[in-house]
Amino acid sequence: PGGELRRVRGERDGRTWVCGWPGGSGSYPIPDDTPERCAHLELPVAGVARPVLFVAREPDETLRTFLPVIDELARRGAVSRVLFHHWPSDWAIAALASRAVSWWHVVPPSREPAGLFAGLKLPRCLTGPMGELAQLRAARAMTRAIIDREQPRSIVVIQDTLLLERFLVRWANRADIPTLVIQWAFNFPQDYYDRLRALKVPREVSSNARQRRSLGLYGGLQRLLDVYFNLVNSYGGGEARHFAVMGPHFLEQYREQGVTNKSITVTGHPMHDAAFRRVSEINESEIFFLRKQHGIPSSERVVLYATQPFFWRGVITPTELQENVARMNTAVARLRSEEHTSELQSHLNLVCRLLLEK
Repeated sequence: PGGELRRVRGERDGRTWVCGWPGGSGSYPIPDDTPERCAHLELPVAGVARPVLFVAREPDETLRTFLPVIDELARRGAVSRVLFHHWPSDWAIAALASRAVSWWHVVPPSREPAGLFAGLKLPRCLTGPMGELAQLRAARAMTRAIIDREQPRSIVVIQDTLLLERFLVRWANRADIPTLVIQWAFNFPQDYYDRLRALKVPREVSSNARQRRSLGLYGGLQRLLDVYFNLVNSYGGGEARHFAVMGPHFLEQYREQGVTNKSITVTGHPMHDAAFRRVSEINESEIFFLRKQHGIPSSERVVLYATQPFFWRGVITPTELQENVARMNTAVARLRSEEHTSELQSHLNLVCRLLLEK
């Protein structure tokens, strides 16, 4: 709850191991399965080159976006390190171990009154603000410690408006360390979200002078404590100085959302680059093996149905997803009999037809 940094270090076979094992700071025995669970550093931590520090939000999804960038940096001789503020999955741990990329894990501070106010029974009107101030101050201290310990050559985040990310970016900017947001998912124009919010039950907002004074005093206190942020409601709405987006449409969209304080570059999505590289490198024997592994006859068409992470967000259920895939299979089977028509020679038309069928 206090936001203690959690990293485990130990020596084995003349190498320094760094991993996100639970526990406090200091040296701990390295578990027997460490080679499968953690990446190793060939030099002591103090002697390692300054890393590019990637901050992973949900481990699997954001890490999948980061990995092609990490791979490209490795090809250019740069060292990368990953900071999780959610415990990584086995897949994430294995993906980093296979690349010899070190990682560690922190627990973000909770929103609870601290210091002299800890344990006190505060009025309801003070509990929320005091808890938020305590959380912001703890996050500020934690991220300063991370920057001081890692001395990164740059900071890469998915969203610079999240609690730890916004402070990491601020400290990095003050130290003239480059800060970058990578767009990791499609999102909609701001008016779409505004309409969704309008559907919710609106809260009663008082416009009296007393409330305005209270908000002004609270904002002034945040500024005094150096925890105030003027955030834009967008993935790039914080203080990062650079933003890599998927395409020109998103560049315009983010500008319209108020992201005006940073350089925005159209790069495409890193996973798209990785997919195209994989397509260019794969050979027929690998394709045969993959089809055999998944029980797909060589004569069958394969359509990749790439989704957003629906399950953990509660958008659809596994049953609904299976029904969607079944409908797509039916549509593909129907299209197979129509392939002699010129309309289906275009992959774009095929995709559009599949979407319409769905």
